Amino acid sequence: MNINDTTDDGSTPLHLACQEGRYDTVKYILDLNDQTSNRRVDLNIKQRDRWSVLHVACYSGHTETVKLLIDAGMNVNERTRNGSTPLYLACQEGKYDTVKLLLNLNGQTLDSRVDTTIKDVDGFSVLHAASSARHSKIVKLLSDVGMNANDI
Repeated sequence: MNINDTTDDGSTPLHLACQEGRYDTVKYILDLNDQTSNRRVDLNIKQRDRWSVLHVACYSGHTETVKLLIDAGMNVNERTRNGSTPLYLACQEGKYDTVKLLLNLNGQTLDSRVDTTIKDVDGFSVLHAASSARHSKIVKLLSDVGMNANDI
């Protein structure tokens, strides 16, 4: 069996493990890359709508899994077909701990910085996503890191 096999919508076993929050399974799959000189797991495979495994984990709010994926080098600013970033999806779905983790990356290395200014294809920001879904704790968190509510 190929660990990179996909379903009809482009999901790999890693996508499904991230969706379900199967931390141990995600860790096992990621660790396969350390066992040989050839990367066995392709972290760049996207679902039909260009969702990476990081998008799936952020949307589902599996914060520890999100951390694993970031540590494995996933792009925190990658966009889906409709322009959503992992942060956008976490804000939209009210995944407070995941949003907090992503925002805390901004104190670390430059390549892991989350760009809070990216908007989706309709021009909506992460603040729009959190506000329209009535996630007031996330709106406050975004305001605390300098996002201006008057900009929405």
